[in-house]
Amino acid sequence: MYSLFLLRTRHIEATNVVVGMAMAIGGLTQLLAGMWEFAEGNSLGATGFSCYGGFWLSFAVINWPGTGILESYSGNAANQLNDAMGVFFMVWFILSLLIFFGTFRSSIALASMLGFLTMTFLLLMIGQYQEKCKLTNP
Repeated sequence: MYSLFLLRTRHIEATNVVVGMAMAIGGLTQLLAGMWEFAEGNSLGATGFSCYGGFWLSFAVINWPGTGILESYSGNAANQLNDAMGVFFMVWFILSLLIFFGTFRSSIALASMLGFLTMTFLLLMIGQYQEKCKLTNP
């Protein structure tokens, strides 16, 4: 869903609707799935689900208007938002790459999914550093 907003589908500029989806489905559900995988003894699944649940929760908090995080990048700091989000996505790219290496002893489907997710974070990072991706209204 977030990728559709980045593509400006239907000319939608504000990403606030993603906050609810990120907290409920992306954050809470994946975090719970990670805890269940931990109970099952699947360390790769527990790490993956828990980390990506944390990603969506942190992404939701960043974009939640009530936190004031995006608003803090106004005025002189407006140019720093893309760099800050670039660093955010860079950290997730590196983590995804490490988790991707852990999938080599797993199924091709899981390795493919993690490979594409790693590429997604790489492209999001590059887009932020090139200032082609905008997270807020112009």
